[in-house]
Amino acid sequence: STITALFKGGDRGEPVLPGKSADSLIIKKLKGTAEGMRMPQRAAALPESQIAKIEKWIDEGAKFDAPDPNQQLAIVASIAKAQAATNDQLSKDRASLAEKNWRLAMPGTTPNKFESANFLVIGNVGENTLADIAKRAEAVAPKVADVFKAPRDQPLVKGRVTLFVFGERYDYGEFGKMVEGHDLPLTSRGHYGFTIVDAYGAVLAPKTNEYDLDTLIAQQLAAVYVASQGRC
Repeated sequence: STITALFKGGDRGEPVLPGKSADSLIIKKLKGTAEGMRMPQRAAALPESQIAKIEKWIDEGAKFDAPDPNQQLAIVASIAKAQAATNDQLSKDRASLAEKNWRLAMPGTTPNKFESANFLVIGNVGENTLADIAKRAEAVAPKVADVFKAPRDQPLVKGRVTLFVFGERYDYGEFGKMVEGHDLPLTSRGHYGFTIVDAYGAVLAPKTNEYDLDTLIAQQLAAVYVASQGRC
């Protein structure tokens, strides 16, 4: 599941011999020419075209150009896909991920949604509230861009940013527990997440004028932008 484990191999030795695909155990297992079961086990054989790509990678030296050889390869692949995706495709993928995360945090609760040019706003508050938050976010984004001297004629980050909006603190807290795996501070009213694959802000909608919503949104957008630049 990691490139380190792949190169290390197991009882039968190294499965990848850089520059020698024909002698590499992984190719023999994929083609069913090695002893034992064809790989992947209990699944259809890979198409010849996919095996050919792995052969080419090995023959060209089996180089790994991602930063962390101990990172799960599924994550490495998803990051590579996100980096190569168009703005529209990445927006679509993030929308699917947003729905998945919402179901994880709030099972059985169907959220309202509102889409603007640069934001998908999803939450358990009214549609008018979501539309207002999207409008505020679109107005705040250029100001955040100005602070960081980012170009105004481009999205603040590639791909639409998701804004999760919660009407109750309990629901906001459940998002932290179920999606992010930790408790959110009781004083927290908003936070962000960025992994290239996903970019989001999560905010607790104020019930009165207890805090400035524009400032809260700006804080999350600024954090997402800085993270997208590799500065945190």
